[in-house]
Amino acid sequence: ELKTLLENKAVPPPNGGETAEPDANLETGRPNEEESDTEPPVIELLGNNPAEVSLNSQFQDPGVTAHDNATEDFYIVVETEGSNIDTSTPGEYVITYTATDLAGNSTAAERIVNVIDPYALPDTDGEETLPAAE
Repeated sequence: ELKTLLENKAVPPPNGGETAEPDANLETGRPNEEESDTEPPVIELLGNNPAEVSLNSQFQDPGVTAHDNATEDFYIVVETEGSNIDTSTPGEYVITYTATDLAGNSTAAERIVNVIDPYALPDTDGEETLPAAE
């Protein structure tokens, strides 16, 4: 009954009949803006790039931070691809981070991870070779 009464009762807006836009979009938490957001977020790599990890040791990705000019940081989606580094095989690995803001603007950053054998002797051309005999 109360719902029916409220639906049938016309209540004018508190500002004398004018409707106003809210200060923020309730779905996104972002301020309402006249211009659309066209600028992608900025990704900052934490730690070294390139990163080095010894053969057969554990690699801990230091991660990234992402900031945006229009979206609050906790609304930015950061996806990571290639973070499973095979530390049992020497070589160069690439981790790609992609950040996307609420407007759909994206940017990517890469971290190079070099898995090295600390006991390998360098070849004359700088390439690693088999470890020295003990």
